[in-house]
Amino acid sequence: MACQVGPGCGFLRVVFGGGRARGSFTHVFMACQRGEQGLIELQEAREGQLQTDGASFPQVALWKAGEMAIPRPRRGSHLPFLIIMGLTVAVISLLFYALLWEAGNLTDLPDLRIGFYNFCLWNEEIGLLQCHQFPELEALGVPQVGLALARLAVYGALVLTLFVPLPLLLAQCKRDNGEWQLAVGFLMASSTMLATGLGLFLSWVWKWVRISLLGPGFLALGIAQTLLILLLVATVLFPQRAEKDSCKPEPASPA
Repeated sequence: MACQVGPGCGFLRVVFGGGRARGSFTHVFMACQRGEQGLIELQEAREGQLQTDGASFPQVALWKAGEMAIPRPRRGSHLPFLIIMGLTVAVISLLFYALLWEAGNLTDLPDLRIGFYNFCLWNEEIGLLQCHQFPELEALGVPQVGLALARLAVYGALVLTLFVPLPLLLAQCKRDNGEWQLAVGFLMASSTMLATGLGLFLSWVWKWVRISLLGPGFLALGIAQTLLILLLVATVLFPQRAEKDSCKPEPASPA
């Protein structure tokens, strides 16, 4: 057994039985002063510390591996949702333009104005645009009940479309499939009502309207109908699944 000063500053090297023990200067020096029994106790304490460190290492490694295995949200996973929201805003804008800004007029010419609330034909006798109301429209072949149903369907589609963004946002936030299905229902009802109302109205006024006479209001409604169909397909193909609340902040990882 021997106690020697090691190469490191502030450390002693204890040599006994062909082995070595390292410790702080104070601990090794005190062990050398106590003799062989102190060196044996120092060596046993050192071996116990190594076993403790070795036992804790797999746990730390497993914890690190578990931390790295936690799925992180990726920006690419939000792309379908952003596209759907963009299409929804586009549909709402087109419906507002056609039904409110254009006052529902499908044709707006100096000698012809036909819409859901305007039915004006050119009167050759007086040389002016003359607007007709009920019961004159019934005499021209436009039923009052049918026109009321067309108005209800088209403007109802606008109202239902306004309710689509909120369920979509809630579904994305809560990862709730029920909210997503509610948005799908609104889209399906809006698309059906818009197509039905527009088809009914055109079937009664087609004798006065031609494709070349249709204005920007009709074009906006046609594009909105197409986007509604695309939205319906997109929301069915990309359903949301209830996984976890992405609105809650993730707990900070321990250092």
